[in-house]
Parts: sequence; C-alpha cells; structure tokens
Amino acid sequence: MQELGAPGWVVAGVVIGVAVAIVVLNLSKIVKAIKFVWQIAFGARNPIFKPPIPQSEFRADGASAEKLYIQGRALAHGLAQEGVGYDPQTGVDYLLRAAAMGSLQASGEAAYFVLNGYGKTKPDYKRAYDLAKWQRFAPFVASPYALFVLGVCYGKGLAGLKVDKKRADAYLAKARKLAERNLSDPFGAVLAGALYLRKGKKNEAVGWFERGSKKGALGAINNWANACLNGDGVAQDRKEGIVLLRKAAEWKFPEALYNLGRTLKDGDPERDTLWREAADAGFSEAAYALGWAMWNDGRPVDLEGALHYLRRAVEMENERATDKLGAVLLTVARATGGDLELEQEAYQVSLQGAERGNYGAIGNLAYILANGLGGVARDGAQALELYRRAIDAGDAAAMYEMGNIYQYGQCGVEPDLAQAVEWYSKAFEAGDKADAAYELAYAYYAGQGGLPKDMNRAFELFREAAEAGRAHAMIFLAQFYLDGTTVPQSADEARRWLLRVVKSGEPEALEALEKLRAMGARGGETEEDRYFERKQREAKAGDATAAYGTGKYYLDLLDYREASRWILKAAELGSRDAALVLVSLYEEGLGVPKDLEKAAFWCDKIANPPYGDPNATEKLRRLRSGVVATEEDLQRKATNGDPLAAYELGAIYLAEQNVDEAARWFKTIEAKHPLAAARLVEMGRRSRPSVGITPVGEASREKLKQAINEGRVFVVDKATGENLSLDDLKRKAENDGGAAFALATQYFQTDDWREAERWALQAARLGSGKAMFLLACLSESEPDETAKDPEKSRYWFQRAAQTGEPTARAILSAQPDATRVDALEAGRRYCNDKGDLEKAIYWFERAFEEGKFEAANYLGWCFERLKDFDEARRWYQIAESHGDEYAKDALKRLAH
Repeated sequence: MQELGAPGWVVAGVVIGVAVAIVVLNLSKIVKAIKFVWQIAFGARNPIFKPPIPQSEFRADGASAEKLYIQGRALAHGLAQEGVGYDPQTGVDYLLRAAAMGSLQASGEAAYFVLNGYGKTKPDYKRAYDLAKWQRFAPFVASPYALFVLGVCYGKGLAGLKVDKKRADAYLAKARKLAERNLSDPFGAVLAGALYLRKGKKNEAVGWFERGSKKGALGAINNWANACLNGDGVAQDRKEGIVLLRKAAEWKFPEALYNLGRTLKDGDPERDTLWREAADAGFSEAAYALGWAMWNDGRPVDLEGALHYLRRAVEMENERATDKLGAVLLTVARATGGDLELEQEAYQVSLQGAERGNYGAIGNLAYILANGLGGVARDGAQALELYRRAIDAGDAAAMYEMGNIYQYGQCGVEPDLAQAVEWYSKAFEAGDKADAAYELAYAYYAGQGGLPKDMNRAFELFREAAEAGRAHAMIFLAQFYLDGTTVPQSADEARRWLLRVVKSGEPEALEALEKLRAMGARGGETEEDRYFERKQREAKAGDATAAYGTGKYYLDLLDYREASRWILKAAELGSRDAALVLVSLYEEGLGVPKDLEKAAFWCDKIANPPYGDPNATEKLRRLRSGVVATEEDLQRKATNGDPLAAYELGAIYLAEQNVDEAARWFKTIEAKHPLAAARLVEMGRRSRPSVGITPVGEASREKLKQAINEGRVFVVDKATGENLSLDDLKRKAENDGGAAFALATQYFQTDDWREAERWALQAARLGSGKAMFLLACLSESEPDETAKDPEKSRYWFQRAAQTGEPTARAILSAQPDATRVDALEAGRRYCNDKGDLEKAIYWFERAFEEGKFEAANYLGWCFERLKDFDEARRWYQIAESHGDEYAKDALKRLAH
C-alpha cells in the first residue's frame, strides 16, 4: 500500500472527521474534528507540557519538529533543570527550525523571541510579525505567543501596521485564554501572568507566576521574585524575593541578573557585575541601567563604559537609552571643547529617536539645531517647534531649555527673565530637580524675573539642586552654611558640600577648592591634583579633550601663557571651542603676541566646514577688513547667542572700565568661553584658585607647630627618601594606615589631641594596631580630667590586642578581671539610658566598623534625632542594604 504524504493525511483526516460529525449531528464535534486534523497535519499538537530531552541525549540533526520545539522552547524560555538552563540563541535556533518544518507552536514562540530581540539579537518586528501572522487563520490551534505578537504589533503600530487598539486587545485576550488552557505548562503560566499584569490584575498574575515558578520556569521565578520584593499581589517578603532572584540568576537568566542588581546600592561592584552579565546576554534594560549608572550614580564617571553600554542599549532599541545617550554625548562635547564627532553622533541618535516619537530625543535635537552643533546649520525656528513638541509631551528638559532661550534671548526670541522663570518653574514641577531647581533658586536669591528676594525659598531650592548633583548649587549651599543667616551656621556642613564639588571633578571644583582653602581646610587637593595631572598626561599624548581641559585650568589660574599653549594644542587637534578661545587670545594678545592674522585664521576654521559656525563668518569679515563693529550690532548678535560677539562686547566694556557691563556679558558665556571666566576672575567677579606647597626645612620640637601650620611635617617618604609635605602625608593617609598613624603622632607631639585622635581613628579603620593603642592612651590620659574615658580606653586596648600589638596585650593580661567592652551595647546605653547622642554615635560607628551592621540603623536614628537628615538617610540606606526592615520604614518617613 502506498504511504500517504502530508497532504494525503490532511484530506483523509478531514473526510473522516466530517463523516463522524455528520453521523452524530453535533456541531461542536465538527469543530473538534477540524482542530484534530489541523494538529496532525501541521505538527502543532502539544496537549500537555513535555519536559525537554536532556542535552546529552538530544541531537538536533535529524530531530523531529516536535522534539526541536520542546527542546527549543525550554532553552529559549529558561528552565531550572540540569542539562537545560538558559540558552536563548540555541533555543531560538531550534524553534525557527521547527517552524520551518511546519510547527505552528514553534513558529509562534519563535515570533515572540524575535520580537523581543532575545539571544543577543536586535528586535526584528517585521520578521516576528511574518512568523506570527499566518496564525490569524488558525484560531483553534494558534500559539498564544503568536497571538501575543500580533497584539503587540497592532497595539504599537510595529512592522508597518497601523495602530489598532481594538484588534490588539482582542488578540491579547485570546492569547491569555490559550495560555491558561494548559495548566501543566510553566511557560504558558509566565505568559498568562504577564498578560494579567498588563491588565493591572496583580493577584491573578502572581498566581500564575507562582505556578510556573514551582515548575522551574526562569521567567516565572523572576516575576514571582519581583512580586515578593514589591508586595504586588502577595505579602511583601524581600528576603524571599532575593533568594528567588539568586536562584534564577544562577542560571544566568538576564532579567533576574538585572533585577538582583536593582536590589543593591549605587556603586556596589556586585551590581555592576550582574548588570554587565545581563547586558552582555542581550537584555537592553540592563545595558541602559549600567551605562546610565556609570555616568550618573555619584561615583567617578566611567565615560568609556557609559558610552559603550548606552550605545549597546540603543542598538537593542531601548527607548530610554536613546535620549540619555544623546544627552551624554552633548554634555561631553560641551565640556570638552566641542568634539565634532560626539556632536554628530548625538545628532544621528537624536534624529532616529525623534523619528520614533521619543520626546527626550526631540529635545536633544532641538538643542543641536538651536546651537548649530555637529556641523548642522543653526535653525532657531525649527528648534522652537521641536521644543514645543517635547513640552506638549511633558518633557522637563525641554521646558528647562525653553527657560534658557528666554533668559539669554536665543532662537530669535527677545530676552525675558519673567518668561524664563516661568519655564524654569514648569520644568521643576515636571521633575527637573537639578538644573531648573538651580535657576529657580538663583531667581529667588537675586530677586529676578518678577520673583521676590526670598532666601529661605532659595536655600530650599539650592538644596534640591545640590542633592540632585548640581555643583554650583552645592557651592551656594556651602555659602549659606558659612554665613549662618538663613540657616544655623555650620562649617562642617559647608565643608561637606564643598568637598563633594571638589571630588566631582566638575569645572566648579576650583571655585570650591578656593573656598575650602579660605576656610583652612586642605582636604580637597588630592582629587584636584590627580585630576589635572591625569588631564596633562592625556593632553601630552594627543587628546584634544584633555588639552582643552588643561588649557581651561590654566585660564582659571590666569596663567595666559601656559593656557594659550594648551588651547593651541587642543585647537590643532580639532577642538572647536579651543579655536573659539584662541581667536580671542590672539585678538587681545593674552598669553600670545597680539596677531589679528592668526585670529582670522582660527576664525576661518570655525566659520567653514566641518564646523560651519555662522557666527564666525561676520567676525572673520571684520577681522580681515579691519572694520570695528558697532556696540548695537554686537549687542544684537550677543543677545542671539553669538559667543564671539558677547566676548568682544565684554572686552570693549572692560577696556572702558565699565566693569558691571563687562561682567554681565562675560557671565552669559562663562560656561562656553573659559577666557570669559578668566576675565571675571581678573575683575574680582569670580574666585581665583591658588596653588603651591612650602618646602620643608629643619625644625625643633618647639617649632613643630609652626611647621605644621606652614604645611610641613617630618616624615620621610620611603620611596624617594625625601620629607613629605603635610598635604602629601594627608593624601597617603587616606588609604595608608601607616601614614595616618604618622600624621597622628605629629599632632600628638604638638599637643593637638583632637587632630591626633582624628587621624588615629583613620589609621585604626585601616587596621593599624599602633593607632588603636594610641587611641587607648589618649582616652586614658586626657589633660582635662572630665574628658577621660576609661571605658573607651579599655575598648581600644582590646582592639589593639586583637591585632597583636604587644604592649596592649601586656596591659590587658595584667587586668584579668576587666570586663570586655561591647561597642554596640555601649552605644545603646548612651542612646537609651544617658541620652548622650554624640557619644552614642561614637560607639555605634565603632560597632559598625567591627561588622555589626545593625549599628547602621541606630546611627540613622541618632542623626535623625539631631536633625541631620542627610546623614540619617545615608545610614538608613546602609542598614536597608543589609536587610534591615526598620530602616526601610525610616526612609519612607524621611521621604515625607
């Protein structure tokens, strides 16, 4: 008998099914018969969940469509079973092969993974739709995943389709019903739960996630963990959520790796590792989060890493990454002298995002057009139109830029401070707590734009901006604390904010450093010195960005000769902003001989491609013809955002001794034209930093105090054999227990016991037993009898003895009956019984250093009582990171 092929079996099946149905005259049986035939014909039967074949036994070559489908879906979804795990690339490959062999179920699930870009691939909406679309005509046996893909495509207008919400909802509802039908399928449970979640039905969703989780589906484990972490549809249980995430993360499931990283604090190395693994596995949200963290989570910026992962996220079509990448590129280009390649990349990224309706990208594109960046012609009218589109969508950054347009009179708009303040207010209300908050704070501080002079409101807004990272706001905040008129005077608070600016490496670091030095605090020099040493090394190696930054540094010091050398180097390496400054240097003869020909040469560079700056064209014509522009003409051009005109106008007023007008115009371009900032320093309108270290000479004990006051100590650097300066020793003491102890002994010899204790504590934190012994002696031998503290002395003797310090061990062995001092208990005693919060803080800090992490919550409570809410919040966050539930409640309380 001749064997029937697939079409023959289809015909035979149809005939038999219809015949049986007709006999019983039951329409439902006709439907079931057709469904049965369809399943046989197309290999789509999957009535129950079949466990995957162990990898050791599975052979893809020659496997049937059904076997490829079973194994492929297990690998693509991820199953916590030995020999399976998570391998989306292989899994999707198997599903596509099964789909090519006629399996509708495989085709549907392959469509789902192609749509989402699993397996390190870019999302491919057209291919996903093509894989799924045929199942519109197979309503009885369609894959729920195919219907999900169709629903998403119609809902978002992907794959060239028109948005059709009604049709999308119908497909998604059908997908959910099909996913629910097979109770034994863990992957169907994941889809059912996700679809319930889309509808906002959290209780139903978590039921499905729990079911899939118990069967080992990694997606279900991840989603169930999130529900436990957040208390969504289930009692909140962070510990259980983290345990579940770690279980899924062990199988390298990207979403679990990402979510586990989210439970960790900013800067935690484990978080970076988890996000890096997830990003490298193709999870776009992890790539975006890691890139943005490397740029914006308070740690030193890792520009190379940030750009790499943001670009990776953009390649995977992560919308949030699109506008963030454009913003970062523009910020770096602006800060480093107008890097043309970065501006052009920002333009391309923003243009692509704007075409997809990304309003952050639209705002970035508007900024590029408003300023004529990346070789793009300036177009103020188009920029305004784009800003309005972004504003209509509620984009805070666009509202802030609109405020700048009215403040400085750009894009053909006349300056209007009242309008500017109104836009800054809107941006602040829309969520811009940094830039808009700062501008609004300054308006209240100066009483501008129709706002009353209100120092209390200014302080509140400066604090918001400072906490959001705006460096200038931190400097204003420090000044408030130094003045002590609006808020209680606090040199410690002022120092804390200024040090934050110095450590940030922002351009404002020099201004903050000068204020620190004026206060007698020299702790910020390490960061500043290292920053500029690194910049000089890069500049010498031919880095335009570093050369321009070094030039700006010397301009801040008013060293025009050295500044011009670096600015020239940066301009020759292609920095547009360096060329802009160079024009003014040659025109005025600052640091270089006055030379209008050279000024015209560099102006020509700016006026022509690739820069094509229209502002430079008129300036070039005047330089070559010797024509002097009228004051009115310069004012008009400067008001429209021409930095060359603004600088020229300021220089004219300065030559006429009209300092106020000169300062006004220099301030408008201070951020764009560092020479303008330098002229402000000359005029006393901006702080001038000072540098230099006094050499060390011989001194007796009687002269040691004077030597320390002059910045000298008597400690030899073993590496060089030379005496260290006080600042050098402080730098080493940050990470070197021996250096910190040496510094403590220097202060001890001058009878400055407070500084001796401070540096001994630093050395003790770094493990110095000698420093612990010194702390014990200080506590035991205070000159002031009321300051002696036997308990503190005994504690430090115990700590020193634990390190093996021989004298401390001998002292303790001579006191066999002495009770052991428990730092945590001592802190509780001072906190609860004696009400001495300062001493309680001392003991809780010691307890935390010993690894008793519960002390962090106590520290938060103490600082909260002292109304130091920033410090309280910091300790509560540390406590929360160690699983303290009380700290979480405290943070919620402080948030209100």
